[in-house]
Amino acid sequence: MKYFAFLVLILVLPGRAIAQGLQTSRYASATQIYQAQSRADDKIEQLHSQMLATVEASQQSPNAQFWLKQAIEKAFTFTNHQLSSSLKVMQDLGKLAGLDTSTLFQLEKELKLQLTQKDQLDLLLADLEPSTTSSITAVELDFYQISNGYKVGELGAGDLSFIHQLSSQMENGVFYVNDILPTSVQDFATVFHLSPFYQKQSSTFHAVQGSASSTYLEGRNLDVMIIRNAIHHFEDLPNMLRSIKASLHADGILYLKEAFDGDCQKDCCPHLMEKNHLLLQLERQGFQLQEQQTFQNAGTKWHLLAFRKGEV
Repeated sequence: MKYFAFLVLILVLPGRAIAQGLQTSRYASATQIYQAQSRADDKIEQLHSQMLATVEASQQSPNAQFWLKQAIEKAFTFTNHQLSSSLKVMQDLGKLAGLDTSTLFQLEKELKLQLTQKDQLDLLLADLEPSTTSSITAVELDFYQISNGYKVGELGAGDLSFIHQLSSQMENGVFYVNDILPTSVQDFATVFHLSPFYQKQSSTFHAVQGSASSTYLEGRNLDVMIIRNAIHHFEDLPNMLRSIKASLHADGILYLKEAFDGDCQKDCCPHLMEKNHLLLQLERQGFQLQEQQTFQNAGTKWHLLAFRKGEV
């Protein structure tokens, strides 16, 4: 049975407390990831059987049981949006049939958790063998004037696609890949530890968990900090900008790739900022705009901005 659900949930794996800062791999080998993936598959099959058994034990009419089982089957083959709708239908049908749905509801929560963990494992295994294709444009890479041996931070990375592309074009660098989500940072660390691609690089790679107000890279004296399509999500921008300044060396550069309000034509983030508002925030923290450039990609106007850190 194939499962296509991708649930957008922020989950911390049970039993593991995550502190900010540098993180290490949570798997010792790719074999352990495959084993965890197999356990997730087994648990999903077990939940499937438990849901069907719960309906069969309900002593409801054959017609009611039929429709409940149909809803359960669809819950295991639908996409995330359809999955949620199917589970709601399953609950409503159960109530109409006079079935106590508390057991099904608990199984539903466990199903969501297992599907989410399985999706994370699938993505993690895919990252161990990075794709050679990339949406990162040559215009963007050329704008970041990065030399061999640089110390580079990516803030709010989300995934490893950019670092994969950038690191393949430079040598002897030091990369700090930062995100606020614990599971993402754990997976970055695992990929850096296990992936043949990163193991053969002359550069070194670190996964760093930040917070809403700190990069947790203060004092690292980075040559550049790069924030790609993420700064509009920062909840505590003034303190984060102070942290970025403390993470860069005296001549360090902050690079931004950002779309602003009005630049996006479809599937636009509601948190996009006005350009002047962002520039004012940066200016207040002493950042000085040095260079800017725009380009179009996939119907969106992107701005590339380079700032030197200064004094407030």
